[in-house]
Amino acid sequence: MSILDKVKEFAESEEVQKGIQKVKENTEEILSEENVNKCVNRAKEAATTISESDTYKKA
Repeated sequence: MSILDKVKEFAESEEVQKGIQKVKENTEEILSEENVNKCVNRAKEAATTISESDTYKKA
């Protein structure tokens, strides 16, 4: 069995396929509309906090 065959066999293994599926699920969760909205809201809150700070107003 060549090295290429061994790599192909490993890539097609159940363990690797499970790992790929888990990454897909995690990516979908991270990029979900709910999580994106949470990030946007946090960024808005941070921007508001900064713009209201005395240091920012003096600049």
